[in-house]
Amino acid sequence: MQRSLFSLRLLCGFIAASGWIAASAEEPKAGPTSLYLDYSPRPNPDHLLAHELNVIQPGAECDLAGIHQSGSRVLAYLSLAEIAESADYLEEAISRDIPFLGSNPDWNSRLVDITSPDWGPFLLETLAASAIEKGFDGFFLDTVDSHQRLAEQFPEQAESFREAMIDLIENLRIRFPDKQLLINRGFDLLPDLETETLDGVLVESVFRGFDPASGQFLQTDPTQTALLTDQIQFLRSRKIPVYVVDYVSPEEKKLIRETEEKIRSLDAVPFLTIPRLDGTISAGGKVARRILVLFGHDPSEAESSRIWPADTTAYAILQMPLEHLGYELDYHDVGKGLPAVGSLDDYAGVILDEEIHLPFHQENDFVDWILAQQKEGRKLLFLGSYAFSDSHARDRLFAQLEITGNEETGLPTGPATIAEIDETLLNFEAKVVPSTRDFENLAAPEDARVFLSLTADLAPGPDLPVEHEDLRGRYDAIYHASWGGALLSPYVVFEASEETVLQFVDPFSFLEPIFPGGRFPAPDPTTRDGLRVFYTHIDGDGFSSLTSVDPGKTCAEVLFDRILRDLPWPITVSVVEAEIRGHMLSQPAGASAKLSEIARRIFQLPHVEPASHSYSHPYLWIDDDAEFMGLYDSRNLALKLQAGYSEIDAERETIDSLSYVSRHLAPAEKPAELLLWSGNCRPSPEALRLLRSQGFENMNGGNTIVCDRFPGLFGIAPRTVSWDGELQINAANQNEFMYTNGWMGPTWNGFSQVIETFERTEEPRRLKPVNVYYHFYSAERPDAFAALETIYAWCREQELHAMTALQFARATRDSFQTRLVQTGARRWTALNQGQLRTFRIPTRMGTPDLALSEGVVGFHHHGDEIYLHTDGRRRVSIQLSDQPSRHARLETASAPTRMNLLSPSELEIQVLDRPTTLVLAGFLPDSPVRIIRNEISETHETDAEGRLRIHTPASTRLAIRQGNRR
Repeated sequence: MQRSLFSLRLLCGFIAASGWIAASAEEPKAGPTSLYLDYSPRPNPDHLLAHELNVIQPGAECDLAGIHQSGSRVLAYLSLAEIAESADYLEEAISRDIPFLGSNPDWNSRLVDITSPDWGPFLLETLAASAIEKGFDGFFLDTVDSHQRLAEQFPEQAESFREAMIDLIENLRIRFPDKQLLINRGFDLLPDLETETLDGVLVESVFRGFDPASGQFLQTDPTQTALLTDQIQFLRSRKIPVYVVDYVSPEEKKLIRETEEKIRSLDAVPFLTIPRLDGTISAGGKVARRILVLFGHDPSEAESSRIWPADTTAYAILQMPLEHLGYELDYHDVGKGLPAVGSLDDYAGVILDEEIHLPFHQENDFVDWILAQQKEGRKLLFLGSYAFSDSHARDRLFAQLEITGNEETGLPTGPATIAEIDETLLNFEAKVVPSTRDFENLAAPEDARVFLSLTADLAPGPDLPVEHEDLRGRYDAIYHASWGGALLSPYVVFEASEETVLQFVDPFSFLEPIFPGGRFPAPDPTTRDGLRVFYTHIDGDGFSSLTSVDPGKTCAEVLFDRILRDLPWPITVSVVEAEIRGHMLSQPAGASAKLSEIARRIFQLPHVEPASHSYSHPYLWIDDDAEFMGLYDSRNLALKLQAGYSEIDAERETIDSLSYVSRHLAPAEKPAELLLWSGNCRPSPEALRLLRSQGFENMNGGNTIVCDRFPGLFGIAPRTVSWDGELQINAANQNEFMYTNGWMGPTWNGFSQVIETFERTEEPRRLKPVNVYYHFYSAERPDAFAALETIYAWCREQELHAMTALQFARATRDSFQTRLVQTGARRWTALNQGQLRTFRIPTRMGTPDLALSEGVVGFHHHGDEIYLHTDGRRRVSIQLSDQPSRHARLETASAPTRMNLLSPSELEIQVLDRPTTLVLAGFLPDSPVRIIRNEISETHETDAEGRLRIHTPASTRLAIRQGNRR
C-alpha cells in the first residue's frame, strides 16, 4: 500500500479546514465484516477464504474461483497515481510514453502525470480490465492522495490534478459498474464523488502506525487520531463502510486487543498487520492444529512387522486427548523417507512414536529435519524413547535440545529409586514403581519441568576410568521443556492384564502445556445444537438368523416389529449383500426373496437410513495385516460356488455393495451412502480411497469400551484413523460383541455396561457422543434383546440431539478437515463444509458475541465449557467478548432445525423432519415472548434467565419475538 506520513498530515489539515460534507445515502451499504491485505506474490489461501473482503496484487497466485465459492470477494490493488519501480508493468508504461513528474522516495515509485490523456486509457483498459478478466471483484484504489504531492511540486496545476483523480475514479465506476471500489482515504475528493461511486473507504494508522525511518511501531499523534476519528464517524453516519488498517507488532497481544476494540467502537472493520503488508495478521493468522506423528520402519533394515497408524502408541493414548484439545493427527511412515517440509505450515508439532525404527542411514537427515521444525517453533514430543540409535545423531540432537548425561555408562547395578515425582500428573491410573528397565543416564534441560526422575547406581562404561565405579545415574523419564517434552518408557502405559491397560500419566494434563487447548475454538462432533449427539446403527450380521425371542421369525423381523418400527430417532441399518442374496454357504435355496422383502420393509421406514455392511463380510481387509492374522479361520463368509467369488475385492465389497442396496433394497429417494466396515474393521487405504472418490462415507473401527470391566482412558478410541492420506471414521462406541466376551456371555449385563461407557465419556469431559451400536443377532436371545431395550430406555431419559450415522461420519470428517484462522484478538474464522457445526471453548475465553459473529446461531454452557453452534455455512466467524450485548439465540435443539432469521430480539426457525424440543435464550427474564407457530400466535413467558422451552412437531415454522407485539 502506498502511503506516507506527509500525505496524512496534509489531508488532516485540509479536512480540519474544509469540513467537507458527503452526499447522504438513503439506504445503508452493507459492507463486509472482515478485511485482509496481502501484497505478497503467493497469498495464504486460507487467509483469503477466512475474510469477506481481500486486497491482493493483480498478478498474485490465487484461486479466485475457489475463494468465490466461499462467498469471499477479492479486490485487485490498483495504484492511480504512482508506479512502483518493481511493478511488472513499468516498462510497458514507459513504452507507451506515459509521462512521469518525479518520484516518491518513501516507496521507491514514480509519480505519474495523471492529467495525461494516455494515462486514463492505460489504467482502465490495460491494468483494470486485465484484473477483471482474471476474475477480480473490483479494485482497491491506492495513491489517491498523491495528487496532492503532485500539486505541491506543480501548484499551478493543483486543480487539474484533483479533477483528473476524480475523473479516474468515476470512469472506473462507469467502466465497471458492477465491481466494487474501495478507496484508500481520499477525503478531500469525497465531496465531489457520488456516494454510490464507492463501496467503502479505508483509513490507515488511526490509532497505531509505523515510522519507516526508525523502523518502530508507534502511536498515532492524538491530533491526527481525533481528526481521522471524526471522519470515520461522519462516513458511518452516511452509511459508508469504513475499514481501518493499523500497524501493531504481533508480540503486543494486549495492545492488539485494545486497538481492535477501539476501531470496532467506531463501527469500522479493523485489520491489524505489519508494514510489509505480506498478509501477516498481527492477532494470529492460521491456527496450526495438526500434529505429525513419525512412526514405522525401513523394511530393508528393521526386522519388524509393518506398523499401521492404528497400531502406534500415539494413536492408542495420545490422539483422543489431543482431539479433545482441538488437534488432529497425521501419520508419516519413516520408511518412506523424510516428510515434505513444505507441507508443515499447518502443524503445531511432531511426535516420535514409541515403536519407531528410524532408517539408520538417514538418522542424521532426520535430526536436521527435526531440529528445523523445532527452530520454526513446532513442539517436539518423544514418546517411549529418544528414537535415535546413531551416536553422532543423538549427540547433535541432545546438544541442540540441551539434554545432558553420559550415555557411555553401563547398565544399572542396583535398584532404581524415585528422585522426583509430581503426583498432580502421575499415579493417574497406575502407580509408578521405580524400575531399571529402559534406564538411560540422561537428564532433561535445566529449565525443564520434571515430573518423574529416577536414580540408580551404574556400572562404568567401556570408556570410563575405574574411579567412576560408584557412578550414580539420573534418568528424567517424564518432563516438559521449552521445545516440547518427553514421556519415556517404561512409564508410558501399564498392562495390568490382557484386557486392561492403564496410564501412569494423566494425558490431558501432560499434553495441554505442550499443545495448549483453549487457545482457539475446538471443532467438536460430539455435540450438535448444544446437546450431546446421539446416533444408533446396526451391522448386518445375523439378519437371517432365527430367534428365540419370537420363535419362527428371523432377527430382522423381530427388530422390525419390536424396535425399529416405533423408534423415536433415526437409525442407520446395514445389510450384508451376500446374506440378503442367499449366497452364504449355510443358506437354503430360495432364501433371498424373503430376506430382500424384509430388508425393503425396514428401509421404507422413514427414519431408517440404509447402509451396506459389505458384500461378503471380510474379517481381514488387508492381506498383510499381521496384527490380526491367526484370529480368523477365513478371510470372509463361506460362500456358495455359484457366487463366483474366491478373493476379496475392495470395489466389490464397498462401491458395488452400496450400489446393490440402493438399486434393489432402498427407496429411490434415499440411496445407501455409508459403508460400515466388517470383521477387524481395518480397511486398506485403497478401499477408503475408493469410497471417498465416489462420494461415499465410511464408519466402524476404534475400540471404545470403558466400564468397570474395562477401566482406563486407554479404552476410549480416537475419532478417526489417518491411513496413508485417507480417513477412516471410527464408530463412537463398541458393539455388543465386545461387551459380551465375543458373544459368549453374559448377554444381558454384558452389553448393558455400555451405559457406563456413555456416562464415563460424558464426565468429567464429553469425549464421545452416545452411540448405540449392535448387530441383528442381538435379537437372537431374550436376555440380549432385553439389554437392548434397557439401553434404549436409558437413552430416552437423556437430553440428546439425534442424527444418523452418515451425518455423524460427515461431521467427523469435516471436523478433521476444519481450518481455523485467527483474524482478531478474540475472533476466529472457521472454514469447512458446514457438516461440522459445533465449536467448543472454555468459559475463560469469553462469551460468543452473536452481534459481531457470522453464522453463529447460539451456544450452550456445559460445565466449564461453552458449545457454540453454527447454521451450517462454510465460513463462520466467531467473535468472543467479556460482556456481549443481549441477543436472542438457540441454546439447544434435540433435532435438526434451520435458522431463517436471527436478530437481537427475534428468531425465525424452521423445524425440519422430526419433532423437536427447543430451548431459546437471550431474551429479557420473566417477560412475555410472542410465538407465531405456523401462522398461529401465542404468548409465553421466559424464565428468570430469559430462556424459553418449546416442544414442537415436525415441519413447523416458528417466529419468536420479545414482547407482545405482532
